[in-house]
Amino acid sequence: MVASKLDLCAPARRSTPEVGDDPFLALDALTRRVVAAVEGGSHSVFAEAERSLLEFADARAVRILVNAAGSWRPWRQLNMPDAPSRIDPAPEPEISAGSPFLADNRIVAPIRPGSIVALIDHAAIGEVRLKALGVAANCIDLAIATGERQDSSSRNATEMQALQNVAVRILQSSDIEEILLLVSHETKRLLASDICGALMRDGDEVVMRNCVGHFSVEMAKLRMKPGKGVAGRVLATSEPCVVANYVDSDAISPDFIPLARIEKVRSAAAAPILSRDAVIGVLEVWRRRPSTYTEQDTNLLLALAGLASLAIVNAELLQSRASAAAELAVANAALAQRCSTIENSAKFQEKIVQLMLSGRSLAVLAATTAEHVAGTVLVLDRDLAVETAQPDPVESAGPILDVARSIIKKVNRIPDQAIIKGAGADHVLAQPVLAGAELLGWIVWHGEADPSETTRLALSHVSLAVAMLLLERRSAARARAETVQAVLWDLLEGDEMVSAAALDRAREMNVSFRGKVCVLVATLEGFGCGRDGRAGLPDGTTHDRVLDRARLSELGQSAHMVGLRGDQLRMICKAADAESLCATAARMISDIRRETPGLSLKAGISGPCGDLRKLPACFREGTVALEVAQYRRGQPVACYSDIGVLGLLINLRGKTDIRRVSEEILGELTSEPEPSRKILLETMQTFFECDCSQIATAAKLGMHQKTIAYRLGKVSRLTGLNLGRHQDRLLADIGIRLSLTLEAK
Repeated sequence: MVASKLDLCAPARRSTPEVGDDPFLALDALTRRVVAAVEGGSHSVFAEAERSLLEFADARAVRILVNAAGSWRPWRQLNMPDAPSRIDPAPEPEISAGSPFLADNRIVAPIRPGSIVALIDHAAIGEVRLKALGVAANCIDLAIATGERQDSSSRNATEMQALQNVAVRILQSSDIEEILLLVSHETKRLLASDICGALMRDGDEVVMRNCVGHFSVEMAKLRMKPGKGVAGRVLATSEPCVVANYVDSDAISPDFIPLARIEKVRSAAAAPILSRDAVIGVLEVWRRRPSTYTEQDTNLLLALAGLASLAIVNAELLQSRASAAAELAVANAALAQRCSTIENSAKFQEKIVQLMLSGRSLAVLAATTAEHVAGTVLVLDRDLAVETAQPDPVESAGPILDVARSIIKKVNRIPDQAIIKGAGADHVLAQPVLAGAELLGWIVWHGEADPSETTRLALSHVSLAVAMLLLERRSAARARAETVQAVLWDLLEGDEMVSAAALDRAREMNVSFRGKVCVLVATLEGFGCGRDGRAGLPDGTTHDRVLDRARLSELGQSAHMVGLRGDQLRMICKAADAESLCATAARMISDIRRETPGLSLKAGISGPCGDLRKLPACFREGTVALEVAQYRRGQPVACYSDIGVLGLLINLRGKTDIRRVSEEILGELTSEPEPSRKILLETMQTFFECDCSQIATAAKLGMHQKTIAYRLGKVSRLTGLNLGRHQDRLLADIGIRLSLTLEAK
């Protein structure tokens, strides 16, 4: 039965005065009480109706139930959440018939069919009074409706003033969350609603941003798409929407009916929050009691939604202005810092310029920089060798140098800005020193933190100063190198007068020639072809690298003079045994090739010379040895003293002085006094004519064999030739023939 289905809590029965037997008098008393309660609004009518019905029916308990979201609940519990087990199904259809009826010792009296019903337990009532109860129910319904109008009238009386107060409170806030909270609370209050929520647009949906009066978490996380639910319909149409009975309405989709049952929602109204004719949100209210939002309620809701829109736009403007002010303050602070940095940088730059004008060294420049940037500063050349380290000595800057080298070697091309690396306590900045596209070296900074803008600007300025110093030093070195080269070329190629003058200039340049010397001549190849189709020459950078590497080599450091002109490298170096000279020259060539990939070098070394006036002849020997080296494969160096007859033939082909060749072969034999020299030459000539037979030579000259052996041994000692070797015999034969030929002339 219906009564068994309405398992609801009821107030305890209280003792009441006895009611007279006349039902009409009792009905009149009930009516008067209910009408008097209208002044207090609908809630006052509900409370008085329960008390009056309790007396009218002389019942143990009376409960007025309201159909909220399809379930019957005591009106006092509408604003209290239900456990799922407390939600009952709707009463049976006969409740909506309109007449009270008796069921299981209970009287069910519909007050507003389908919406409000009175449940009277254990009533002592007759047939007449039961009929009078129907009249009382109608009276209570009218009183409730009048109470609702009274509620509306009460709101209307103070609506403008309340709206003004609400507007002042809302518009004073610049926090959107606070605005939505205030709007939700005031809308709920002014529209006598049980729930109010402000939903804001998020993409193509509206999302609940603030909700008051709700029971469930799902309500606070509500999301609606266009056309879904009341707010979704407002989002889709941009027009207000009112629903009298949420669970039975055909005007909205049924997506949120389960949530409406949890929240006991009966009616709902929503209005769009607009900004420039676009929906940015929805303001929605819900009531749990049977009550319909009127047109006046809708207008008020629209006004509150408009107020919320103004407040949100105003807050966004205020936030934008505050954000702009904060950004401006940050920009001003950054600008002030930037100005201070530039001012300090300008002062430092001026200081560096003064140091350069006063001719201070690279070490002083680095020390001043290290003091300004508060760190260690190293200046490296393009080969990553340390030029200077400040304030630490080079020895203690080793770990920094290792880190810097590891950073720089990973760079595939010449960078146009500094390279920064931070790792633990090591923060390193490597600033390239450039002259146009040419890399001259590096400035390395090391500190305990990332380099500041002041540090980066200072190192950038110093890199220019260092570039100028290095260029100036290189220009001076080039000028000296050009002078050395000019003297060297005059010594090796000039006539007797030019060579003598060049020797005097070399002495003025503190070039000291001690002991015997040798001349090295090397040719550089691998530069492609020039515009005229001839072999190209090294550019300035390659020229400097080759010359520097040659000077720094073991052979170059011990040499008297080193020069590079065009594609030819020349040296006047200390004489040593041929094997040692070849090995040292080969190492130098290997270093140069490693420094300049693709470059090919061949070198020739002359025989020893003790007379500087004979340097042109030594140069010719070096050229001959170079030609031999160019014919060879694998071995890039040839010594004139090792090339034997081949060198002699090349010498003769080049119209070399025959006397010089003869003297070179015979050595000290040419300076042997007469007649000993002539006797030795004739003995050697006879020895060769007798096919190198000492016995035949002794017989032909009519001497003892031991005398011939003695003379041959003396020739070997004077010439340095081993007459037991075929090659030396051949050289000796040619030398003797040349000498005899010259004497015959």
